[in-house]
Amino acid sequence: MPEAVAFSVEGDFITDLARSWFFDEKKDYEVSEQLLLSCMLVDTSSMPEIEIRALDDERKRICLDIIEGRSRFQGCNEFKVVPEPDAGKRRSVISEVKKRGEDKFEMLRAKNQELNQEIAQNNEEIESLKKINKTLVELAAPAIKKYIQTPITKMREHLAHTNFIDEITLQSDILGGRPASEKTKQEFAELCEQYNVYPAWNVRGTWRYILFYDKTTDEVLEHEEMLRRGFAIESQEKPEIQTVKPEINEPAHPERYGWLSPSGDFYESPWGTHEQSAIDLIKKFHWKDEQEEWEDSKGGSILARDFLNLKKNFILIDNPLLAAGRVTASYDPVKITKKQAEFLYGYFKDLGDDLMADHFIQYTAWGQ
Repeated sequence: MPEAVAFSVEGDFITDLARSWFFDEKKDYEVSEQLLLSCMLVDTSSMPEIEIRALDDERKRICLDIIEGRSRFQGCNEFKVVPEPDAGKRRSVISEVKKRGEDKFEMLRAKNQELNQEIAQNNEEIESLKKINKTLVELAAPAIKKYIQTPITKMREHLAHTNFIDEITLQSDILGGRPASEKTKQEFAELCEQYNVYPAWNVRGTWRYILFYDKTTDEVLEHEEMLRRGFAIESQEKPEIQTVKPEINEPAHPERYGWLSPSGDFYESPWGTHEQSAIDLIKKFHWKDEQEEWEDSKGGSILARDFLNLKKNFILIDNPLLAAGRVTASYDPVKITKKQAEFLYGYFKDLGDDLMADHFIQYTAWGQ
């Protein structure tokens, strides 16, 4: 059988070890305190919380007295706290902590002086490196800025010198060739709400672009107005100012015009009857009271078609602005639904307009 090993621990040993760790070996006070506390374990499972806190305070006070030389442990394995008979053992924890701080300060000050001397000796080289670094930063700044800018910031800076965003610029420059993230969509919606603006796609031939409208007046916003509101923000680049306005052309009359609901239901109405069909739909769905409340909130006297389009998110399929018989869909790219996008994809595919169809199969750049 293995031989049993027995040992004993003297209170004097623990006392001297705790003091030596703190004052001689320069260990943290908590290390010595924890050593002493481990020798004063008490079963507190049945004690109330207030007594436990008082006991903890008392034990920590005893630790301080032992480390500073006012008390000590006495006994073997089981200790009791007795006064320290040797007055020469008295030492101050606060003085020791203060001295350590002063020593560390002096050490850091000396090190700082050495570093200052090295900096002074190499000042010419450092200045040269600073100039090189400044040149590199200036050269890299445009690329870095472009990389770290969010799509929303890029859009706002773009609108500082123009009142429109064409589809190529949106996809390549602003979105970086990637679909808009949910965060970007949310930020865009919040930005439009904050500045009382809504976007709408416009089309000229094969050129597609977004214009921004005042929600109250439904008027196109020029870039100066977007800057004044804070919707657009100045950039360091100063390109030539470019603006466009919707153009009214002689309409063509394809076979199917009408209203497309968020659920993808199509309500056909001939060209030139969209206001009356909007009124009929409002009656059909019993929205008359809601329409009147919405009109009051907008200042009154708003067309029924605006209520369907702006409030109820209906999309109007029409041809009011294009020449050559091209059809448009008036919608908010932030609010367009999957059902609407799928319908419009099939609709324009049937018309042989692959460009418009491919746009909607992607559910639009800013859509949901």
